[in-house]
This record gives sequence, C-alpha cells and structure tokens, in this order.
Amino acid sequence: MAEFHFLRPLWLLIFPVLVLGLVWLQRRGVRPAQIWEQICDPQLLPHILIGEGGRDGDGRRWQRLGKRLGVVATMVAAALFSLALAGPTWEREEQPLFVQDSAVVILLDLSPSMYATDLKPSRLVQARLKIMELLQQRREGQTALVVFAAQPYTVTPLTDDTRTIEAMLGSLDPAIMPVPGSAPHLALEKGVQLLVQAGQTKGTLLLITDEDEPERYLAAAQRVRELGYRLAILGVGTTEGAPVPAPEGGFIKDASGQMVLPKLHVQGLQRLAAAGGGRYLRLELGDTDFATLLMQEKGAVETTGAEGADDGQRMQTLLWRDAGVWLLVPLALLVSFVFRRGWLLCLPLILFLPQGLHAATSESILWRNADQRGARYFEGDDFDAASAGFRDPDWRGSALYRAGKYAEALEAWQKPADADAWYNRGNALARSGQLQQAIDAYTRALELQPQLDDASFNRELVQKLLEDQQDQQDQQDQQDQQDQQDQQDQQEQQEQQEQQDQQDQQDQQDQQDQQDQQDQQEQQEQQEQQEQQEQQEQQEQQEQQEQQERNMHLLRMIEDDPGELLRRKFKYQYQQQGAAQHRDRTGEKAW
Repeated sequence: MAEFHFLRPLWLLIFPVLVLGLVWLQRRGVRPAQIWEQICDPQLLPHILIGEGGRDGDGRRWQRLGKRLGVVATMVAAALFSLALAGPTWEREEQPLFVQDSAVVILLDLSPSMYATDLKPSRLVQARLKIMELLQQRREGQTALVVFAAQPYTVTPLTDDTRTIEAMLGSLDPAIMPVPGSAPHLALEKGVQLLVQAGQTKGTLLLITDEDEPERYLAAAQRVRELGYRLAILGVGTTEGAPVPAPEGGFIKDASGQMVLPKLHVQGLQRLAAAGGGRYLRLELGDTDFATLLMQEKGAVETTGAEGADDGQRMQTLLWRDAGVWLLVPLALLVSFVFRRGWLLCLPLILFLPQGLHAATSESILWRNADQRGARYFEGDDFDAASAGFRDPDWRGSALYRAGKYAEALEAWQKPADADAWYNRGNALARSGQLQQAIDAYTRALELQPQLDDASFNRELVQKLLEDQQDQQDQQDQQDQQDQQDQQDQQEQQEQQEQQDQQDQQDQQDQQDQQDQQDQQEQQEQQEQQEQQEQQEQQEQQEQQEQQERNMHLLRMIEDDPGELLRRKFKYQYQQQGAAQHRDRTGEKAW
C-alpha cells in the first residue's frame, strides 16, 4: 500500500458537489404530512396519519430511522461513486505488448513444390491462410506482397489497405507464374527495392518458403541486413517432405527420372534468417509465430527481466491496475434501493441469455462505419446494398459496376486519380455503349501505366467493336440513299403515267381497257416492290440483331478475373524483362 494513489485524482472533486446537491434536494423536499394538513381538519389528522403527526409512535420512530439510514446510504453511494471515478490503485500488472515493424514485405514462394500435400490440404493453402491471419492482426504500418518462382513479381506495393491484399490471396497459385523455379535471392532484392522506393529506413522482409537449398542465398540475406532491414523466415512443409503433383497428372520428376521429394531444410533456413538479422519459425496454427517473427529487436517500453526480446517471447509492460471497478459492486447495491422493489430478481435472468449474444452484438453491422458496412455487403455479393452503403467513390463505383449500373458507376468515377481508376472507368464506358469514350479512358490509363496490358487488350477489343459499328452505319447510309433513289424513280414514273393517262383519255375511249390492264400491272409491280422492301427491312433488322449479339459477346470477353489479370501481368513483365536471359538457367531446379 506504500504506492497507493489515484489514477484520476480530479474526480474526487465531484464528492463535495454531490453532497451539496443532496442537501439542497433534502431541504427542498415536501413531507407527505404537509399535503394532508392542507385538506383535512386538525382534529382528524392524528387518526388518519401513521408516523409523522399520527398516533402510531413506533411508526414515527421507524420513519425517522429510515430517513437517517437513507441519508447515510446516499452519502456512502456518493463517496463510492467519486472514488471509483478517481481510480484507486496500489499495484501493477503485466500486460503483453506486441510491437510491429513500420513496414513488412511478404515474399510468398509460388514454386511448384508448394503443391506438396505434407501439410493438409497443401503447403500453398496453409501459406495463404497464414498470410490472411497476419493481415488481420496488423493494425498499423504498411504491408506489401511479392510472389516469386524463377522471377519475383509485385502483387501490391507498400500500402496500409490490407483489404486489397486479402482480395488477391485466393488467386495466388503457381499456375499464374510465367516460368517455374525458385529464386529467393531475387525476391529479397525485389523486397528491398520496394522498401527503398517507399522511403522506409527500416522494415522486415517476411519470406514464406519451402526452400530446400537455403545456403545458396546467404549472401543475399547478409545484403538485406547491411542495408538496415531484417529478414524473417516462415518455413512451410515438413522435414519428411512429400511428392509434388504435376499439372498434367502424376508427380514431378527430376532429370534422372526420380520422383522429386522436397523437404524442409530447417537448419539451413535458420542460418539464412540469422544472416539476415531475423528469426526463423515453422508454420504452425495460431498467431504465436507472427508475434515472434515481427517483434522488434529492442522495445522502447519498460519490460520484465525474465521475458526479454532475445528469448523469442512476447514483450511485457507494467501498467497500474485500476481497482475502482470493485467499488461499483457495493455502489450498485446501494443505488438499487432507490428503484422499484423486486428489480434485483431480474439479475439472475442474465445468466440465461444466449451465449452468442455478445459476439453477435460485437460483430453487428450497427457498430461499423458506412464503408465497413458496404464492404460486408460487397463480400456477400449484395452489390445494390453495398453501393448504397459505400462513401468511398472507388468502392462505390466498383459495387455499382458489379450491380450492372454502369451509368451510376461512371458518376462515382468522374475524377479518376490513377491508372486503375481510368481502367475501371473505361470498362464502365464500354459496358454502357460509349465506345469512343472507353477508348480514351484506356488510353489515359496506359499513359499513366504503360505496363497495364489489360487496358491495352480491352482498348483493342473496343476499337474493333467501334469499327464494326461504323461499318454497319456506313452500310445503313448506303441503303437509305438507295431507298431514296428508288422512291424518286417511282415518283417520276407515276407522274409520267398520269400524263399518259390524260393523253389516252383525250385520244380514244376504246383504249380504256388497255389502260386498265396497264394499271393492274403497275399495281402488281408496286405490290411486289413493297414486298421486296419489307423483306429487305426484315433482313436489315436481323443483321442488326446479330451484330448486337456479336457486340455483347465481345464485351463479355473483357477480363476481370484477378487470377487471370495477374497471370497476364506477370507474363507481360516477364517478356519485358527478356525471357531469353531466364530460359536456360544452369543449376536451377524447376520446382
């Protein structure tokens, strides 16, 4: 008790305020007997009142005792209330402290050996689940994701929006990589490059791999440490290993025809992590591996001597324990006498509340902001509700696009800020039939990011669609001109015929029969011409309908699958880097 003090001592000042307020209310109060004295004769009061002014002496004594006990209970409740708010404390308690690096670059191995099933259902699935756990734990700092096989590729640069990375995890598969293989040293170089470009002077490279020859890359790990960064390694797999399924069936074999059986090289990965100034752990269930891997080497908090950072355990900090919460129990009992009698009998009913009530309340959508509610609807494919909930224009535009409301999506994407936004706007314009504007949007996206091959592909597709429409329009114009010429010729023929009729009537009456026959022939010709014109119009409508169906088929070819987009992106980057220099790698394994 030598260290007894209050965490919030200013709250003690509320006690005299409460006492003064209670005294004022006590003096201002009206006794029940005073009301009866105003409406009854003085001679009747002793016979109708019990207690004050009545004939029951025991009642008066109990009433005075009750008043005194009420005053005492009120004063005690006021004192307990002010003491609880002040936060009395006299001892400390240990609190675990999880310190995250300012920046983390995740390097995920997508070599074919990740298909191995020594971890169920596979190494790849377990690695993706572990990355999802990490993203859910990180509440601060920036995170990037790089995948690698024979070459590394950036999925997302450093960002504090982990939802973007979570959305891409399900599409990560060795099948999207241009060439198979395993080059962790190139992935380390790519991770360092991302940190340097973002201006990060410190950070962690988290290598998630099943590499079985890690000693080959000690120089690359030492380079990471020399630049001021740390290398943490999460090993995926078992020391027994497992065969690697081949895409065409069976299992992968080496050059000698032996079945490949990649095993986790624990000692080598430990040396590789030590060379990079970090730690190594094998992938396990739970979050203890990340808490150790990403913990900073030196904390700026008070820690207990028994649990230092060198032991690989969580860091501990000492906080004062607030004992004011225990004063709420007697305070609740005193305050309960003020309310209706019998309410305390309802307290046991709390024990029978459903166990999932608190969890449901904590996860209720009512406790989320507008964008979080929109994201929940978006994940449930309720795009109409998501578009109504989102406040972020990019997310709202995506929801409207998925709901098929392209015009409203264009309103959300009125001011594109980057290449992706221009690409999305181009897709919405193409879907709404504004082809030329869509081509302009794709062109703008390519100006901002020339490597966006999806925008280039869609622009060529829409350009072809626009050319088809223009050809169709030219054919329609020619047909209209031909119809107009035919109508003019027909009108001239009718005028000539009328002149001839007038002349025949003036010449001879006996030529009337011949004229009637000629009129019938002309009517028949006109009827045939009309039928031909109707058939021609039906044929034009059918051609227009077929053209619209071809246009819709072309629009449906616009790619929006994340996995396919990544595959095309990596293939384009691989071609840009020069596939020839990676085709023949002596000493490089293909798994």
